[in-house]
Amino acid sequence: MSEYFYLVCKEREVLLFLGKGVKKDDGILDYFAIGDTRNVANPLLTEVLWKFLADYGKYGLLVVSEYEAEFDVLAGYREIGGDRFGDITLEEYVSDWKGGAGWS
Repeated sequence: MSEYFYLVCKEREVLLFLGKGVKKDDGILDYFAIGDTRNVANPLLTEVLWKFLADYGKYGLLVVSEYEAEFDVLAGYREIGGDRFGDITLEEYVSDWKGGAGWS
């Protein structure tokens, strides 16, 4: 069964979808993937992750599974890359970031 993860900043009520957690044979988390693509192979997502760390790292971050009890509350947070009202696309999030490649 697949398990999906998010990088969460509770203090700022924002989250980033990390994708499916792919585990090693021993059950330890190895990497994240969205679809058939490992996240490390996605330059836009990598840039978003670095900006997210710069923006929210000082507030404390957690990696949270969709199966954790608190996830129902966290699911209401603003999502970077989400498609609900109030969310922001990945491209918009990094469009004016001086540390990025310029995705706009």
